[in-house]
Amino acid sequence: MTKHAKKSRKFDISEFMVTFLPQILTCVISFLLSLIQIPLGWKITICIAPWILLCYPITPYLRKHKLMELRKIADSRNKVMPEQLLKIQRQVESFLSNRDKWTRANYMRIMQDICDNVRNYYIGLGDETIGYEGFSVSIKEVQGEDNNLQIREICRDSSSLSKQRVISFVNNPYPLENNTPYKEIVNTYRLTGQATIFIESDVHTKLSKGEYRCSRFDEVGLKGVPYRSVCVSPVLPLYNPNGGNKIHGFICADADVESCFRPNDPINAIFHECVSGIVFKMMGIQNQLTQ
Repeated sequence: MTKHAKKSRKFDISEFMVTFLPQILTCVISFLLSLIQIPLGWKITICIAPWILLCYPITPYLRKHKLMELRKIADSRNKVMPEQLLKIQRQVESFLSNRDKWTRANYMRIMQDICDNVRNYYIGLGDETIGYEGFSVSIKEVQGEDNNLQIREICRDSSSLSKQRVISFVNNPYPLENNTPYKEIVNTYRLTGQATIFIESDVHTKLSKGEYRCSRFDEVGLKGVPYRSVCVSPVLPLYNPNGGNKIHGFICADADVESCFRPNDPINAIFHECVSGIVFKMMGIQNQLTQ
């Protein structure tokens, strides 16, 4: 068994114990208490009691444990960030330096590999993974004029998780205006010339309150939105004086649990800025690709 598998299995067992063991024990206790021959009213009371006495008091501790695990994941990225950046840089430079490789199929393969390496960065995948792998990464491109900007998904990473998230409407352009992350990034860039990273820690809560918008929600509803936290950065050149270049697209990372991305994290900002510059170079040759 590889280190990756060993570590993942250890994490899975720990996650299961922390998340589900209290509920399982409570169910068992309630079932045993239900076997006592007493009046129905008392039976209902003593069956409910374990849930009140066991589950509710420990819920804050379970949430605290999950947040601690997610912080460990974020801290582990510092170690693998240079490795993932080098992989992306070398692969893209090799592709760009050989025009014979400039086919649409090769272009799409490189872009998907970039998504895979960004995802590996978030997993913390070095010599061994730290376990949580519920991340999906995609690259979007911006189309249209300033008063009618559209978004189209170019590719996603190759994980089975990301394949499950593909729905047909993203293959066609859809309004940027209807998506909070892209809209806020573009508006900030227009007003200040500053490229900002957008992070939302609890997408479902914000969607329910009407404080967050996304086209996927408009198409398939809340249950069709599989992610709960997002990190989105604009695709711009690494050197971009005075905000002189238009945003070509976005690098989007999302996760199926809350609080997977830390706001104002300098390591995350450096990584996204560097990847953004690399992807900007790739997008610059789209019109020169052959079939």
